[in-house]
Amino acid sequence: MFQRLTKELEQRLFELTLALYRVTDFFPPGEVLRKHLREKANEIFSQVLEFNYVEDPDNAILKILGKIHSIKGYLGIAKSLRVVRSINFTVLQREYIFLANFLC
Repeated sequence: MFQRLTKELEQRLFELTLALYRVTDFFPPGEVLRKHLREKANEIFSQVLEFNYVEDPDNAILKILGKIHSIKGYLGIAKSLRVVRSINFTVLQREYIFLANFLC
């Protein structure tokens, strides 16, 4: 496994999290899925930023991968709601898959 995550990856994840917020801005304010997507994105973001300070990197990676799996499922549900053009969710899913592959 690797010792430290790069600043470039952190920046890419920051931009991905912002993109998710922009896309979910189109959801109705009370939509539960909007809240779940944002919470999961925030959890992934914070765990990646904290990764360089954890005692058990392998366990930390597994937790991040689990959250990525969850957010991909949420994005699939959101895509089927047709609140926003599906291409937006496809791009978000692709970026989270990239992150998961990087971490594996």
